[in-house]
Order: sequence, then structure tokens, then C-alpha cells
Amino acid sequence: EIEYKRQVRDFFSTSLQVGFSKTTGERSDPEDILKGIGGRSAQQIYQEHIFDWDKPWQVVLKTVLLSKDEKLKLFGWKLPPQWDLDITFWAQPGKRYTPYKQTISPEGEASYIQAGDINSKIGRYWSGLDLGFRKHFFWKSIQYSLILEVTNLFDHKNVVIINPLTGDAYKKGDVIPSSDSDPNLPDENLKTPLWSDPSRYLAPRNIKVGISINW
Repeated sequence: EIEYKRQVRDFFSTSLQVGFSKTTGERSDPEDILKGIGGRSAQQIYQEHIFDWDKPWQVVLKTVLLSKDEKLKLFGWKLPPQWDLDITFWAQPGKRYTPYKQTISPEGEASYIQAGDINSKIGRYWSGLDLGFRKHFFWKSIQYSLILEVTNLFDHKNVVIINPLTGDAYKKGDVIPSSDSDPNLPDENLKTPLWSDPSRYLAPRNIKVGISINW
């Protein structure tokens, strides 16, 4: 992990964090080690795989602006005092997944078989831009602050549930690979189409407005 920080006087600071990692082991979920253990050879039992939460790289860029007693100028305009603004951009690889492919039998029945190593593929990258703004007011010994917080400003679609046939989120009309014996695939008795599941993405744009009082 590498981090760079820079501060200009008391009103501006920025930092950049870049991380690289690889996380491997027997199974992401300890319970998966016991599934089918009797039918696996010793080499298969102790074979390492990439974990579900492996993130080869991560980037976080954060900037903070502070306006205290002195009035800052922007393009020649004086800005009001007593406020702070933080802007955070982050990005990282998408969710790990195991690729599958569809096969059709001579009888026309579809089946789905693993087409690569466990968690060998990565979905679309995740990213977000978050803002936090606070304007402060003072009365005697009490501080009032108006707060505005925005997460995922550009409403980036960060995919959590991946279609292993396409490597992307489930879209209307997609083939849904299913199985009653393969834990990596959706259950065959699934009634709601996965493209109707809102949890297939991380949280969308979120805006919060509030007031805080300190004394």
C-alpha cells in the first residue's frame, strides 16, 4: 500500500492511496471445504483458490477544503467563511466470479459447466464519488452546522450479483444458469428473475441533509 499526502496551509489537503494485494486459500467460506470432500482427492482438497473478496488493486483519492475565519477566493469571488468540503473518489476491481458455459444435450436440455478456475474472472470495476459539505454557524457557545452528504454521486452501477455466463449483472432476457446441486449457481426453484433483484448492485446515489448542534 502506498499513500501520498499534501497540505497547503490550513485550508487545503489531499491524499492518494494505492493498494495492491492478492488473497488466496482453500475456500472463501470454511463450510465449502466440507462440501463433497469425500469425492475429492488429496490434491483437490488442499488446492488453493482466489478468495471471493480478493481485490488486486484499490485507489482512494481524497481532497479536503477548509474555510475558517479567512475568506477564500474562487475565480475572484470571495467565499463565505466557516465551512468545510471533502471529496472522495474511490475505485477497485469488481467482484470475483467463476465463469460457466452452457451446453445443450442432443435431447435439447441445457446444462451449465464450469469454464474456468474458481474466482478466476473479475466483473466490471467498482467506483464512486462521495461528497460531504458542512456550513457552520456560531451563537454564544453553541455551534450549528448544516450538513449535506452525497454518496455515489454519479450513480455508478457496481455489480454484486454476476451472471457467470456473461460476467456482468443479470439483464432482462438473460439466460439464468441454475442447478440444484452446484452451490455456485442459482437454485432451480428460484421464482423471481435475478434481473429484478435490486441487490444485484451496491447502493445507488444517496443524498442526506441534516443539522448538528455542538456545545
